[in-house]
Amino acid sequence: MNKNRLQRVWLGIALGHLCLVFLGAEYVNLSKIKGLGKVLDYYGLLSGSSYAYGFFAPGVSGQIRILFEITDQRKRTRIVTLDAISHEEDLRLGSIAEQIVNPEMEQRDEFRRALAASIAGTVFARYPEAKRVAVKLEVMDPVSMAEYRSGSRSQWERIYEAAFVHE
Repeated sequence: MNKNRLQRVWLGIALGHLCLVFLGAEYVNLSKIKGLGKVLDYYGLLSGSSYAYGFFAPGVSGQIRILFEITDQRKRTRIVTLDAISHEEDLRLGSIAEQIVNPEMEQRDEFRRALAASIAGTVFARYPEAKRVAVKLEVMDPVSMAEYRSGSRSQWERIYEAAFVHE
């Protein structure tokens, strides 16, 4: 195969892949196409070209983080995070944080405080010198591309805080 022909084949493959990425972003279901549909769908799953890439959408919510302000007997304070021991623990902490900020939760204040208290208990266990733990949830919402071009940048914003004292 000569060099020119090989370049055209690779160009065709690249363009075909880009078409599949576009179709995936538009939520087109390729598996319904007779004949090649199942093969294209399988290729999309393997290559990632069938994903809609929703994280670029304007309605995507921000990141949530949990910080803990620990105060010891001498009134010294420091900010720590709970470094997850495992991936599952990291997922669990993220789920708890999302439930604390969930605006649809009934009896929201009591529920939020109970969840924050359970996390604070973990902090007290990991930091036995702590006499007070403040649980702080912050969110960083992404700015739009237009806002970014005009100089705006995403910043962490405190959305919840609760303090607990160890007797």
